Amino acid sequence: MVDAINHGATEVIKSRYSVSQRSMLLIGLFFLSISAFFFIYTPAKISESSSSYTRLTTIKPEFILQDTGFLFYYGGWLILATLLVMGLYSLFLAYKGERPRSFDKKITKAMGYSIVLGFILMISGKFVAQMYWTNTFEQAGYVECENSFGMTQSWSTKVWAFNAESCRTPFDQDAIRQKQAEIAVVPEA
Repeated sequence: MVDAINHGATEVIKSRYSVSQRSMLLIGLFFLSISAFFFIYTPAKISESSSSYTRLTTIKPEFILQDTGFLFYYGGWLILATLLVMGLYSLFLAYKGERPRSFDKKITKAMGYSIVLGFILMISGKFVAQMYWTNTFEQAGYVECENSFGMTQSWSTKVWAFNAESCRTPFDQDAIRQKQAEIAVVPEA
């Protein structure tokens, strides 16, 4: 009788810590692919935008369109690292077939804290990058136009003009983008 109770308790404990290996494999691959994509995309986007803005401020076209949406990437590295760890941990669970009892609570707690801290860094990174680019454009002699294009308050396209009078005239966003892209691609002489 005691043996049956012990065996039943062991089965309950095993079922509580066992995981679906197929699910963990899919979750692990999902998180790894997302983190790999953003580990490649984020530095490339930051580098491309930074070099483009730097080049535009030296050439000084009449208008500069600043995409403020990518500024979240400046502080998003911790969330990317957390996604990578979550993917690796899920693959470990897929291989093992069960969650380690002592390690499970510690790693999930650490991942939770790092995600919260990552969001804080993402938001603060956006504000620091925005202050940097605002200062750069203003030092180059540009003023921010009030009628910038925006999807939301934090994800928008700011229009910077070389003089305040240019902001009062209507401008075509697509034409400015095309001219800006041509300037950014042309090598310096």
